[in-house]
Amino acid sequence: MDLNKDIKDIHLNINSTTFNILYRKYKSFVLPSIIIIACIILFFMIIIPQIQALLDAKDKEKIERQKLELLKNNYNLLLNMDLTKLNSDFEILARTLPSGKDFAGIINAISDKSVKAGVTIGDFEFTVGDITKPQIGDSAFPSILISLDVAGDSKAVLSFVTSLYKSMPLSAITTIEQGGDSARIKLQFYYKTFPQGPISNETPISAFTSNDISLISELTSWGTPIEVDFIPLSPNVSDGASDSGIFEASSSAEEL
Repeated sequence: MDLNKDIKDIHLNINSTTFNILYRKYKSFVLPSIIIIACIILFFMIIIPQIQALLDAKDKEKIERQKLELLKNNYNLLLNMDLTKLNSDFEILARTLPSGKDFAGIINAISDKSVKAGVTIGDFEFTVGDITKPQIGDSAFPSILISLDVAGDSKAVLSFVTSLYKSMPLSAITTIEQGGDSARIKLQFYYKTFPQGPISNETPISAFTSNDISLISELTSWGTPIEVDFIPLSPNVSDGASDSGIFEASSSAEEL
């Protein structure tokens, strides 16, 4: 007689009997339990991802609506703009702060203001930097440094620098050395390159503020320099001038 086998058979019969008893007792709960477990699995596997996808879609819809509203505002603003006035304002601003080194505008401004102030211009000295590499992406305002000798009394020189301050291109007088009936003046003429690359459609367009309009009106009141006949400068380039960007030229009063 195999005692171990008999014990195993008894345990198997007991377990089977117990299972049958439990099954008959809780039979009514088996199907609902399976359904509940299946629902929980479906909830975590399907419902929650769908809810998250719906929330993401609503966020995307909100962003697209904002883009659409921006495009509508830009369109309405451009539609109501006076193109003639806009072009005129752009021309004034471009003359005031050119996108590059406006040598012709600088010479023209100096010539114009010197004639009006009754002073004569002697030696010029330009410090223009590297003329072969335009500055791109510079957050500051690059400038051209000019030194010039001015012949005239102090009142005429003062009138010259005052009128030159309100001229195009935009300039700043850094130093004035007055000695008798002549002066040595150092000026900086500014320019600013336009932003590089295409403009995004999502960039908002804003109308000129009251301060902007006031500034443009003031710049317009400066007027544009008259065309003064002068002999074009023929600079004498010294050794190394092409690297340093320094030009020297002389111009008599008759030439201006």
